[in-house]
Amino acid sequence: MAALGIPEALREPKGFVGDSSSSIFDGSEEKVAYVGGGISGIEAAKISLASGKQVVIIERAPFMGGVWCTAANKESRIQVDPISFRPIEDQSPVKVPDAADPFDSIYPNRQEVLARLAGDVLSFGLEKRVAFRTEVTKFEGLEGGVRVFMRTLAADGSAGEEFSKVFRELHVRTGSLTSHRGGEFRLPNEARFGGTVARGIGGDLELASFMGKRVVIVGMGAFAVENTRRALQAGATSITVLSRKFDKLLFPESATYMLRSRLQAEDAFEEENITDMWRTVYGLVATAATVCGLEDVILNAECVRTVGGEKHFVFSNGLPSMASNVMFLAYHYGLVDIYKDEVSDLTEGAVLTKGGREIPADIVLKCVGFGTEEAMMRGHTVVDSFFIDGETHVTHNLRGDRVNGENLIGPNVAVSNFLISYYEDAQEYERCIGRLNEAPAAFEEMLAMAPQKNYGLVSGVDYFSTLVLSDKLARSSDAGMQAILEQNRATRRALYEKFLPEEQFFAVDAACWNKLAAHFAEKTGKPALPYPFSPTAARK
Repeated sequence: MAALGIPEALREPKGFVGDSSSSIFDGSEEKVAYVGGGISGIEAAKISLASGKQVVIIERAPFMGGVWCTAANKESRIQVDPISFRPIEDQSPVKVPDAADPFDSIYPNRQEVLARLAGDVLSFGLEKRVAFRTEVTKFEGLEGGVRVFMRTLAADGSAGEEFSKVFRELHVRTGSLTSHRGGEFRLPNEARFGGTVARGIGGDLELASFMGKRVVIVGMGAFAVENTRRALQAGATSITVLSRKFDKLLFPESATYMLRSRLQAEDAFEEENITDMWRTVYGLVATAATVCGLEDVILNAECVRTVGGEKHFVFSNGLPSMASNVMFLAYHYGLVDIYKDEVSDLTEGAVLTKGGREIPADIVLKCVGFGTEEAMMRGHTVVDSFFIDGETHVTHNLRGDRVNGENLIGPNVAVSNFLISYYEDAQEYERCIGRLNEAPAAFEEMLAMAPQKNYGLVSGVDYFSTLVLSDKLARSSDAGMQAILEQNRATRRALYEKFLPEEQFFAVDAACWNKLAAHFAEKTGKPALPYPFSPTAARK
């Protein structure tokens, strides 16, 4: 994958040597090791440093930044609201969208995300604590520590010296987006197609490449949504999205804002308020789907289920929702077609589908999602989403077991928190994990807890196991744990109130929706679709 436009602070220093003799590993028995220098690893290392611990980040690339360096495109931007996606100490105002750019919004882009990470690295001196081009191959627990086996990597990726070090703690923060399936997944007769077949990640297709082209996007996850926006922005002549199932949740941006901001309230988890929040979120999603004609795509039985008289969303394979007003408006204006269909063959200049369609195409993008490299986890198990082999000092944010059973989330499923965001996960869970390492009795109490699966209205419903963990943490009798949780929520609540309260959000969201609708209306000759959401209704 390409790694373009990376700030100098995130890059490997010139002359860096990351072998077994590196001073970075001096005194390793007293250090906390983090595997992965993406957002999660950087945030976790910051928190440990602030608590007085010594840290090492083990990063196999010659740069930090994770998927925002390797997979993100130049035009990539976050798909959750900008207060959710920031460290709680970040007091910078929300960006003001460019009124002249119909596609611009308040959501930070790749350059802004990387600049924030670079600032954090410099502020905490993390660049001096990173073993670049070093790969962890396996690890084994020891009494009071963990032995980590590593190898250095040359510039061409070939393996170099193999060695091991003992650390006080090991926390794997590589996440679940470590390998893109598009590299392995091949469509029939790609060579015969004659056009461009790409993955739509890591800058493998520049924005200008879409101009005047007929684009077919295979898949309907986050990168499919992003590449639809990129193709529209560049002026593609046609865009067709093919999804094997209509089981991916696509939310308007107002729905994700309401979900995350409401959960920061002091009384958020009272049953009446949880129910009201989910009704509001469903109402926003249903409104957008209805006015834009996407009911069959979003409100179908694979995405929405009624339980106990209330609407619940079904999360496919544990995937959180994508948020994009662009997809709703583009579909309304006929600028993108979305079919439940699969590619059966590629012929010269066209995509043939199992549903009998022949779709003219110049570009085919394989946006088929990411997988997780689990080689280092062989022989280990994860308990409560993070804890490897039931230990607090060896953890993994893989979250591969995060969804079970019915995969439902909604008003009748008990949750103590709904934090599916890099920064919220990193900051809340990392502080809690630190506390569990300090207070073994709190960890034993948590392990003994039975998960609360519902409010008594839904039986046999499982959900994100990170929510199980969050629920257990919230029920902890440990005073230190309760202080962490309350401080985190209170601080983030203050950020919403200061920088993006509901009234301001809806005003900005309406302005961005209306300028994009005006742009599409001018392009198609159709009337502009006015902003369909009512801030007053959302506050009820």
